[in-house]
Amino acid sequence: MTSLAQDDTHFQSLLEQLKDPNMCISAAKRLGELGDTRAVEPLIATLQNQNEQVPTRVREHAAESLGNLGHTRAVEPLIATLQDQSQLVRWRAAESLGKLGDARAVEPLIAALQDQDYNVVNGAIRSLGLLGDARAIKPLMTFAKNRDTWRRACAGKSLGLLGIIEPLIASLNHRNVHVRYSAAESLGELGDARAFEPLIAALQEDQDERVRLSAAESLGKLGDARAVEPLIAALYDRHHHVYMSATRALGELGDARAFEPLITFLHHQIPGKRSCAARCLGKLGDIEPLLALLQDQQELVRCNAALDLGELGDTRAVEPLLALLQDRDKQVRRITAESLGKLGDARAVEPLIACLQDQDHDVIRHAAQSLGKLGASRAIKALSILFENSSNPSVKKAAREALQQLEQK
Repeated sequence: MTSLAQDDTHFQSLLEQLKDPNMCISAAKRLGELGDTRAVEPLIATLQNQNEQVPTRVREHAAESLGNLGHTRAVEPLIATLQDQSQLVRWRAAESLGKLGDARAVEPLIAALQDQDYNVVNGAIRSLGLLGDARAIKPLMTFAKNRDTWRRACAGKSLGLLGIIEPLIASLNHRNVHVRYSAAESLGELGDARAFEPLIAALQEDQDERVRLSAAESLGKLGDARAVEPLIAALYDRHHHVYMSATRALGELGDARAFEPLITFLHHQIPGKRSCAARCLGKLGDIEPLLALLQDQQELVRCNAALDLGELGDTRAVEPLLALLQDRDKQVRRITAESLGKLGDARAVEPLIACLQDQDHDVIRHAAQSLGKLGASRAIKALSILFENSSNPSVKKAAREALQQLEQK
């Protein structure tokens, strides 16, 4: 049977399960995950079914799945569902209308801001931000001054999506730390250059480390080189997590001024600081510190270095990683096997085949997955033997999937 035929059989099976009281909840959820728009009408019918025998949760998942499928045929049914008796169904409908991006939902969602249920209102706030319609600005401004910290943060982010970032900037000075933290985070996600100076002030002056770390990460996302020196200064923050956020941000900015300060942290007594510094230097184009950390005494540092080298995709790491397949720590071997698959270098094939004899199931599983990614036909025999002889379900699954990948090459 072809994969298309298998997919259609699975789809039809889920439609049948949608009618089964014992299976309808999971079926409604899975239909949204499949992405097949043929499910729209059956899901609408499920959403509109008010029969007491239909579980509320299946209607809730139907509303969610209609948003995931992204078909505007669902707009009107979802708008009608904003009046449903179940607050869970109303909440999912409000969230889904934002995903569909249809302006018909704006006024109904503004009306939903008066709903008695907390989650429904928050869902409407988020969706109004996603829809990007100026009609939502005035009602959202009211919520941006709300005493509820979570609601205030949610409204501020939605206003930011509408181009109104002043409430978020003002929230950086709010007495509640959660409001300040959320505002700093949202300003980074929005990427508006007007947030640069306020975020610098938050990084340098806020008394709470959560706000400072959020400001550091957001400055990295803004991509403004003026942040380099303040972020270098933040490397010496008394709180470890602020240091980590500053290193990540410097890696994002890619400015050579960060080299020398970061090199001083490569021999820091705290393993996490060594790892973060090396990772950032790798992003700046220097993988030598990461290669050196493959020999670190701490297993966690070696794990992080192997992981980062796989993410960076520099084939200079292949030979050092091959040596690490013999590491005494199984987690290090597992991550190394995974990273070698990401690097896509044929030199890893034979060593990864040898890893199929490892004593640890997770190492074997990741070695099998990497062999599938590498497309190495000479691994077929070893993978076939593994599939036949292994009693571990996850290992058998990895071997089967790797063999399927190799057969398609």
